[in-house]
This record gives sequence, structure tokens and C-alpha cells, in this order.
Amino acid sequence: MKTFRTLKFALIAVLASAVLVGGAAASSTTATNTHVKKIHLGMGVGTGSVLKAFGSIWVASHVGNYIYRINPRTNKVIKTIYVAENQCVDLIAGAGNIWDWNCSGETGIGIVREISPRTNKVVHGLRKLYGTFGDGSLWAQTQDWKTLERIDPKSRVVLASIKLPIPLPESGHVFPAAVCDGSVWSVADTSVIRYSTATNKVAQVISLPGAVSSASVTGGYYDSNYAACAAGKVWLTNLAGLYSIDEGTNKASRLPVAIHPNSYLGDPGLTASGDQVFVRTSDKTVTQVDARTGTVVRTYPAGGGGGEQIAVGWGSLWIPAFRSGSVLRERIP
Repeated sequence: MKTFRTLKFALIAVLASAVLVGGAAASSTTATNTHVKKIHLGMGVGTGSVLKAFGSIWVASHVGNYIYRINPRTNKVIKTIYVAENQCVDLIAGAGNIWDWNCSGETGIGIVREISPRTNKVVHGLRKLYGTFGDGSLWAQTQDWKTLERIDPKSRVVLASIKLPIPLPESGHVFPAAVCDGSVWSVADTSVIRYSTATNKVAQVISLPGAVSSASVTGGYYDSNYAACAAGKVWLTNLAGLYSIDEGTNKASRLPVAIHPNSYLGDPGLTASGDQVFVRTSDKTVTQVDARTGTVVRTYPAGGGGGEQIAVGWGSLWIPAFRSGSVLRERIP
């Protein structure tokens, strides 16, 4: 299976870096007796991203035409929502709705669909590439990846267009990944672009020291599409490891936490809850990092085959397991 992300097979040279195998990771605790439930979505479903929103867990299918809505109190699917095609990257919530992205590499055109949690139906679609939501707006890339647009989610009018301040990276794409503290943070392979939501202008281009392009992946699938905000820092992954960016100084630092390619679906999920960051570090592990200190707290088991975004809610981690077409619920101690 291949998507626009140009995810290639193989083992990545950068992971030979021994510092990423030891350090913080070596001092972690492996979580035990945390398993709550394995929720099967159906045969042939390639589980993609998971989202906590509107009192439910929402699950996208990277292989399949549906979004699944799960009741976290019963761990059962309560609605199956038809969206007509496979889905890529993360689900997002904003302006009272769920926003779901198709796989532009498979169709030739990027589309975001808006889903009502009240009716459990698609209510609108926009021809836009991938993006995020924050400060009252949808932020999405144009079809050629070269412009970030700020879109009013109600009128769907483009409020601002911001040209990409750098050439397209080697990976060929840029992802608006998070909005926090008055900034949009876009992952551009080995760097991050910071945009001001107050001025709709580029605030800073931040290089990730020692970062490696996802285009060089070998031994599996990998791309860096997600970011999370916690403890005054922005957190993101790269083949070279886990990074944090100090929001006050724009200084990027690499932590000694290895990020391994997944065997099937390789956009490693990363989310934050309070001052804790949770990142998928391999097919079979999710790692919890204390955002205040940068130290690894514990690791959790994850299902094989990888998956995309993970979620935290109801005292649990919700982890997609692509190969088995399921979602794992693991209790957070």
C-alpha cells in the first residue's frame, strides 16, 4: 500500500544512532496490567487515526470507507459513518464538527469532509490538503503544498493565504500539525514553520538539529505529520528521534527517544494530555514522556502494524492497530 506520503520500505540509517536507544528510554517503566479492551472494527479495516471528541472516540479507517464512533463507557461501536473513501492523517475537531481527510495520493485531490456529531453524517466537503484547527479557524495547505490557508469554518471563506517561506522539503510536503499559544506549527520534514495567528504571517522557520528526512526511510513506513503542545513546548517526531521546541526561544532539542518505522502504516501518533506527551515509538510500543522534564515515564503495548494518531481520554490511551483492524484501550496508571 502506498499513499501520497511516499512512504518507502526499509530500515532507517539514523536509528543506528546509539544515543536514541539509551538515555531516557532506558530509565522508563514498562506498563503492566493496563489492558482494558481490544475493540474490533471489522475484517479488512486498516485502522488509521483515533480522536477523542464530543463524548466519544472516533476512529478513521485508512483502508475502508467508514469512520467509527465508539462509546467509551461500553467500548462498543455506536455509529458507522460512510465517508466514501480511505482516510489519511488525523481526525480533528473544531467548530462543533469532526474534520476528516482523504488520501490525496490515492485520488489526486485532497478533500476534507466535515461530519456532524449530532447527525453522524457528512455535512460538507472542501478541496483542501491536510491541516489542523485552532484559534477559530481551519488551517490547511493548498493542493500544491505551497500555501497555508486560514479558512472560516462556518462560511468556508479563505481569510488569509500565507506562502510557504521555504522550498518544499525533500519529503515533498508540509503539515499544519498544531495550533497553540497564538501560533500554527507546521512540520516541514527536517524543520518547523511557525505562523502567527494574530498577523497571519510567518513568525519563524526552526531547523531541527540532527533531523533526517522521512524520504530516506528504510525498513518500514514513516512520516512526521503530528505535533502536540505541552509545558510551554511543541513536540514532534522525526526519524532522528523525539523533538521539543521551546515556544519562548524557538530552540529545538532532540530527546534520547528512538522513533522506529512501522511495518504497515507509518505516521507515528503523538498527542498530549496535561503535561504528559504520548508518542508511538514503534509498531508495538507507545511511550509516555513528562513534558516538564523530558524524561520517559513508561511504555505501553501497542498492536502490530502501526497506525496513525493516538488519543487520550477516560483515563486511557486509545491506540490504533492497523493490521488487526482494531483499537486498543490501555489504562494510564
